[in-house]
Amino acid sequence: MAVVDIPVVDRPIAWVTGAAGFIGTHLCAALMKAGWRVVALDNLQAVHAWVGWQRLSELRAQSPSRLELQRLDLLNFSDALAPSFSLPSLPWPNCVFHLAAQPGVRTTEDLDFYLQANLSTTEALIHGLQQIDLGSRQLPLIVFASSSSVYGDSLAGAAVAENHHAQPRSVYGQSKRRCEDYLAHTATQKGFKTVALRLFSVYGAYQRPDMAFQRWAHAVLRQQPVILHDPQQMSRDFTYIDDIVQGFLKAAHYGQKMPQAYACFNLGSGVQTPLLQAAEMWLQQLEQAAGTRLRARIENRPAHRAEVLHTWANLEQSQQMLEYQPRYTLAAGMALFARHVLNIYTNTSD
Repeated sequence: MAVVDIPVVDRPIAWVTGAAGFIGTHLCAALMKAGWRVVALDNLQAVHAWVGWQRLSELRAQSPSRLELQRLDLLNFSDALAPSFSLPSLPWPNCVFHLAAQPGVRTTEDLDFYLQANLSTTEALIHGLQQIDLGSRQLPLIVFASSSSVYGDSLAGAAVAENHHAQPRSVYGQSKRRCEDYLAHTATQKGFKTVALRLFSVYGAYQRPDMAFQRWAHAVLRQQPVILHDPQQMSRDFTYIDDIVQGFLKAAHYGQKMPQAYACFNLGSGVQTPLLQAAEMWLQQLEQAAGTRLRARIENRPAHRAEVLHTWANLEQSQQMLEYQPRYTLAAGMALFARHVLNIYTNTSD
């Protein structure tokens, strides 16, 4: 085992992997606001990671003692713990929020690609933590960002609970499911405590540009056709980003005291919305934010074969055990997001 002198401090410490991503940047800000000291880790290989890294750099400039930025590829995590690297000088975490991943169900159908990006990095993270001579320290809680994609297809009008038989359709969903299985096994066999969170269609400010609301807004504002995939059949459980980050914080609180080694929870809005209705609501919110009529030309396309028709989170277990309660309706979340999108569009169009 590597002998690493990582200081212990009284303020709760969070390491956030994939910190420069859409959810990661919001989570870092929420953790800082809640009184945590945060170590943001990212390899900055994602196309838009530098945008998130800039946001984190601005947060660090405001509170340098509360946020540390560290560029790191998790596949090299064990090497990074060597005394010659800077990780040993970082504070030992109470919790590792593991968000680093290759997202998206349409990126590729190459399972090995997702397993390398998602499962191998998760294994490297856990292996690295296990190599450390803990001394009087405890292994940190792992809070893992999983996905509703692990469920695969669910029936229309039926919310899925955590005990639903998982049959992921996409290779992305398969990789996330394997991460869950690995973490559950490791938690039981190696003494880790792990909470996996299955996230449902997260949206909000700084959302990735390849995601639905961003793509639709980009098309409408540039007078291009809005592409919808099988909107008459599909429905989604859309969840506002602030509800998701609060779910992460509640999972960290629950995980520190939970009696079992592993737990899994849904984080969603608990409301199922047809895709066409969501697109119409989004256009209305964009119009209200813009203060003008926006003309949208909708083109229907077949759904990608990796896409599921329906998602809908059963929140009974999350509400009971995490005390998770989503606060934002789709209309309220969209209104906030639309103002952000219009502000960005206006500032970049001048």
